[in-house]
Amino acid sequence: MERSSRTLESSFIIPTSRWFKVCSWICYYGVLGLLNITFRVLFSMRVKGKEHLRGINHAVTISNHCLYLDPAFAAYSVGVRRLFFSGLEQTFVESRKPFELLIRLLGGFPIPRRSPWSILEPIQQLVKQRKRTLIHFFPEGKMTYRNQKLKTFKVGGFLLSDMLHVPVIPMVTIITPRSWWCNRLTIEILPPIYLDIPEGQAEKKAALKAAAESARQQMQQVIDSYHAASSST
Repeated sequence: MERSSRTLESSFIIPTSRWFKVCSWICYYGVLGLLNITFRVLFSMRVKGKEHLRGINHAVTISNHCLYLDPAFAAYSVGVRRLFFSGLEQTFVESRKPFELLIRLLGGFPIPRRSPWSILEPIQQLVKQRKRTLIHFFPEGKMTYRNQKLKTFKVGGFLLSDMLHVPVIPMVTIITPRSWWCNRLTIEILPPIYLDIPEGQAEKKAALKAAAESARQQMQQVIDSYHAASSST
């Protein structure tokens, strides 16, 4: 119980000590170098739409959650930009300490179940301190293995985007089955979405839901178009 309550403290959501930052930088970019080779060999991975990241220093990125390595795929897709990704609190609380530390070093942070908006302060500080930072969310919530039919999106990432005054950038993971080796993976980065959310509580809630649904539909269309093209060949 002690450990669970500790994750609710904003200072523990994203560690800020100097030693942790140095170790995290080394770990993140070291692993990223290995992934650059591994993903190309295993999955013949392709990343499309990187031009949509040009000129954007801070953003909230979102993607469908269909594979266990989705956070790694997202980090690989944005190149040298540092990506921090959200995760369920129980993933951190229930994991063994070495595994939890590894997740944190690679940019993972928990969303406290009882006080989810306690992530706001540490993320605001993170954005202020870094020149180029992407905060990644999986708006479907839980991972559904190899799923290509997107579930209803939660609006948390969109609300954070509005509060930080940064765009939302959708990223779509497309799985193309192959008869040999691993499935081919394609990540397509879509154009940034700049939100214009009204101030009224009811209007804001409706606008966030509409923005989330619009993004979900755009991403689903991309997935469907890829599968339609692959089935016709």
